[in-house]
Amino acid sequence: MIYLFHGTDGERARGKWRAVIETFAKKYPTGAIFRPDAEHFSAEQFEELAQGSDLFGEKRLVAADRLLENELALAFVSEALDLIAASPTVFVFLETAPLKDFLRAVEKAGGKVEGFEAKFVKHSVFNIFALADALGARDRRQLWVLFQAAQFAGLPAEEIFWKLVWQTKMMLLVSRTADQSADKAERELKTVKPFVAGKAARYAKNYQPGELEKLSGDLVALWHQSKSEHPRDLAVGLERLILGL
Repeated sequence: MIYLFHGTDGERARGKWRAVIETFAKKYPTGAIFRPDAEHFSAEQFEELAQGSDLFGEKRLVAADRLLENELALAFVSEALDLIAASPTVFVFLETAPLKDFLRAVEKAGGKVEGFEAKFVKHSVFNIFALADALGARDRRQLWVLFQAAQFAGLPAEEIFWKLVWQTKMMLLVSRTADQSADKAERELKTVKPFVAGKAARYAKNYQPGELEKLSGDLVALWHQSKSEHPRDLAVGLERLILGL
């Protein structure tokens, strides 16, 4: 079974996503829950989860949080929708703005798709890629100004966060391909448009060795802190991270 929740109202979409996970955990207390993410996607593991079953016959659930922002994951899942839909494993996806063609394909495969759009969204004229460019340029002042403008325009903190994560990942990919042993990074980079890869390569030069890894780690920590039992405000955390660049 496939569930896909999406939309600009991240809180409502995430609430439904979590509800499916919590219902599964209560119904199958010994069941296994897998949480693949965009940075550590494995096609082999995903295919095994879709095809196989637990050794002891226990139920399994795959809780994917913005996994499809990884282009390799999106391509794989798109091709394997029928297999995933027929799997005894439950797959529940949370995404922000998946392609309409993909949404239709999920519904055609028998999946449940539910969208949650925020009311009075005012940020359609705001260029969110400007935030990514300012991060790449390591222009702390410009990034902070754009961050304030994005919030004023109504952009959710989560949407800003994931755009900064995306830019950081792009810069990490191009920096890792400098290592001849970085086969995985090279394969992933081939799925990125040349224009995007070229910009990321220029931007990566603004960071010293190890700094991009630290930035990525700080973003991951910030996300976990915002979703912990005693969550910290994501917007406040982002502002602190920006000022610390």
